[in-house]
Amino acid sequence: MTTHLFEFVARPMLIRRALAEHQTWIEEKLGVPLSDAIIFDRVDKNLPQVGLEKVLALTDIVRTGTPEQRRLRTFVAEADVPPNYPPMLRLRHNAPKADSLAALLQQDDEQKFTRFEWVDCPISFRLHYYDLTLVAVNVAYMAGLPTQKEFVARILVARRDCASRVAELLKLLYRRSRTPRQCTLSGDRPLGS
Repeated sequence: MTTHLFEFVARPMLIRRALAEHQTWIEEKLGVPLSDAIIFDRVDKNLPQVGLEKVLALTDIVRTGTPEQRRLRTFVAEADVPPNYPPMLRLRHNAPKADSLAALLQQDDEQKFTRFEWVDCPISFRLHYYDLTLVAVNVAYMAGLPTQKEFVARILVARRDCASRVAELLKLLYRRSRTPRQCTLSGDRPLGS
C-alpha cells in the first residue's frame, strides 16, 4: 500500500518560503535585510511580465500587455533575475474566435501561438522616477483539497522605508483608464483609432 502525504500551509507561509529561497539575492537587490522589507500581496496583474522585454528582449508583437504592465514598463530603468535561476515562460495560444456557431463548432487542430507569459522567477525592477527597487515574484500553490486548481500569489517586495512610494506607484499603475474603447469581434481598441 502506498501512502501519499500532502502538506498544505497557509498562503502567507508559502510566500515566505518562496522568498526565503531567494533571500540573499533579494537582500542584495533591495540593499537591506529581508526583515527591513515589506511584502505587498495580491498584486492584480502579472507585473513580472515586463521582464520579457527588459530582461529577455522579447517584445510582445500581438499584445502590448495590460495597462498596468505598460505603465510599469515606462518607469523601469533596469531589470534583473537571480543568477543560476532561469525564467520559466508559458506559451499562450489564442482561443478560437468565431462569428457564427458553425465556425465555433468546426474542428481546428492547429493551435496558433500568440504570446509568452512570465510564470516563475523573481525579477527585480529598478525604477528611475520613484528611485526605488522592487522585487516581483509569482508564487504558484495549491489551495487545498476541495479544489485541484493551481493558484498564483503575485507579490511585490520593497524596502520598508519606500512603502509610501510603492503605494503611490500602485495607485498610478491601477488607476482606471479614461480612454473610451470600442469592443468588436476582432478585439477592443481605443475609440477613433
